[in-house]
Amino acid sequence: MVFKLAARCSAVVLAFALCACTSSKNSSKPPVTTGTPDPSATGGNGATTPTTGEDGGTTTTGDDDGGTTMPTPPGDGGTTPTGGDDGGTTNPKPPTHHRCGWMNDNPTAAKASLVANPDFFDAIHPYWWTLTAAGNVTATSWVDDATVISTAHAHAITLMPLVYGGDDATAIRAVIASPSSIAAHVQVLVNLAVSRHYDGLELDYEHLWTKEDRPGFTQLVTQLGAALHAQGKQLSLAVPAIDVDYGVDGYDYKALAAAADVIHLMGYDFHGDFSDHLGPLAPLGWIDAVNARVQAAGLGDKFVLGIGNYGVGLGWYAVSADAISMCGANYATTTTHMQSCPYGVYNAGRSPHCTTSKGDLWFEDGASIAEKANSAKAHGLRGVAYYDLGGEAPGLFTALRAAYP
Repeated sequence: MVFKLAARCSAVVLAFALCACTSSKNSSKPPVTTGTPDPSATGGNGATTPTTGEDGGTTTTGDDDGGTTMPTPPGDGGTTPTGGDDGGTTNPKPPTHHRCGWMNDNPTAAKASLVANPDFFDAIHPYWWTLTAAGNVTATSWVDDATVISTAHAHAITLMPLVYGGDDATAIRAVIASPSSIAAHVQVLVNLAVSRHYDGLELDYEHLWTKEDRPGFTQLVTQLGAALHAQGKQLSLAVPAIDVDYGVDGYDYKALAAAADVIHLMGYDFHGDFSDHLGPLAPLGWIDAVNARVQAAGLGDKFVLGIGNYGVGLGWYAVSADAISMCGANYATTTTHMQSCPYGVYNAGRSPHCTTSKGDLWFEDGASIAEKANSAKAHGLRGVAYYDLGGEAPGLFTALRAAYP
C-alpha cells in the first residue's frame, strides 16, 4: 500500500477502477496508482505505487540477514467450539483480520497511530519489502521496525508485512512467466516469512491489466498460499476494486479467494491526484457495485474493503485530517459530477470537497468513511481496512468500529 493501493474500477462496460491495505517515492503520500488500465477501458487509474516516507528509500537485504525476529503472535483462530461435555453448540468467534490498515507514506505518523490505537487493529500491513526484477525482494529503510513488532506482539495483532510488486508490471510478469520462475519466487517469499518470523505476508502486485496476466498470477497465489499455509503462515492480497469481471485483467476474484486467507479491495482513487480531472475519491455507487459483485459470488467472508484516509488535488494530496483542516467547517459534501463522469456514472454518495489556496481538494471525512464501511457490512464483507495509518479523519475509528465491532 505503499502506494496508493488504489483504483478506479470497471464502471459499466467501459471503465476500470483500480482501488486499500499502496511505488517507492520519497514522499508521504498514499498509494498512488501509476499503472495503465486495460486499453479498452475509459478511465481507470491502473495500479498503486508504494511510498517509503520520510525516512528514506529502500535497501537491499538478503533472505537471512538482519532484521528483528520475535515470537509469532497468536494466529487468527477462526471458529472455536465451546460448551459443555455433551458437545454443546459452537459459538463462532468474531472473525479476525476484519479491522486492519496499511503503513506506508509516513512511518513516523503511522507508528504513532498504531501505538495510540492498538486495540482497533487485529492485523497490520507495514510496507517493508519490494519485488526486484530478478524475483527477489529488497527491504525498505524501516524494515522490521521494533515499535511495530513489539506493539503487534503485545496486542496480538497479526503482522503481515506488505510486498510491493513495483511501479509497473515488469517484475511481476517476469515472476509469473513460467512454472520455474513462479516456484522460485514462492520459495523466496516463504523463506522471508519464516526467517523473519512474520505471521504471513500481504502481496500487493498491481498493474496486471491484460487477460494474459491471469493464469500466471493465479498460479503464483495458489502455490504461495499452499506453501505459506504449510508453514503455519497466512497470505493476504491487495487487489484493485473492480465491479464487473470481463476477464481482461489478472485478478480472478474466485480463484484468488480459494488460495488466500484475506483479500483487500483497494476502494479508493476512482479519482486521484494523477487523474485528468477531480471528483469523489470513491463514489458510493462504485463501492456498492464492487461489494455487490463479491457478495453475489459468495465470497464476502474472504474480502475486506479498503477505504482511503486522504484527499487529492491535481498533482498533490493531503491526509484526511489535514484536508479537513484546510477546508474548514463549511466544505461541500454533494456533487453532480458523477452524473456525467467519463470514468463511469455512479451515485456519488457523500463527497467532501472544497477549494483551497492550492486548488480544489476532494477527500474522505468520518461520515463518508462510515457510508463505505456500512456498504461493506450490508454486502456481507469480512471487514474494513484503511490507507493509511496517520492523520486519520476525525470519526474514522468510530465509523469503522460501528460497522465492524
